[in-house]
Amino acid sequence: GYAHMDIKPHNILIRRPNSSSGSSRGSSRPRRLQQQLTPPSACEMAITAGAGCCGAAAGAGDAEEDEQQQALTADLEAGRSLVVRGYEAVLTDFGSARAVPIQIGSRAAALTVQEDAEVHCTATFRAPELFDVPSHCTLDGRLDVWALGCTLYAIMYGASPFQQAVDQGASLALAVMNCRIPWPKAPALRYPQELHSLVGLCLTAEHAQRPTVMQLLERVQELMAAGLPDAHQQPAT
Repeated sequence: GYAHMDIKPHNILIRRPNSSSGSSRGSSRPRRLQQQLTPPSACEMAITAGAGCCGAAAGAGDAEEDEQQQALTADLEAGRSLVVRGYEAVLTDFGSARAVPIQIGSRAAALTVQEDAEVHCTATFRAPELFDVPSHCTLDGRLDVWALGCTLYAIMYGASPFQQAVDQGASLALAVMNCRIPWPKAPALRYPQELHSLVGLCLTAEHAQRPTVMQLLERVQELMAAGLPDAHQQPAT
């Protein structure tokens, strides 16, 4: 499989899917239905992006997960995406994609991967293991899971959780490896705790303890089925 390696808001398109059913010459019904859609909230965009990116990141699971993952993501691989209230997320710009798993067996190999990441992976969305690649390790689709966590936070609050370190002139690598998420305090909007927990799950510092894309997709689907309230319905704390 492959890992995208540079998931970030600029590489995610949230759009209204094209309606292929019920259309005929002279019929305006599909157009009227699309016009009735209101813009998605930040909460809905976050869940939509999570669903779309989880499905599109094809290099996440191991051999035991392949069959189940293919069943869950068949529509995405056919050029579609998971839909939330009439919107879908499409992952774009695969120039940074790399085959995974990446087996590292020497310091030279580790430095090669690290230098490639410095060129192709946006720093504030880059997983901690890519800042100092171990000489003996295996990297997989969980690189994308970290980037997705940063992306979900950015959709909610406007920037990566580690942008603050850059703005303050602090060490970005240290901020990422310490993985302290600066959740905004009141009067900033408060999103559902389930969404905060999803971001925290993605931003698990230890690569081996971070969920796979398959595991994350299952969690996102649970949240989609639950129907989370938006931020304005939550009390600021």
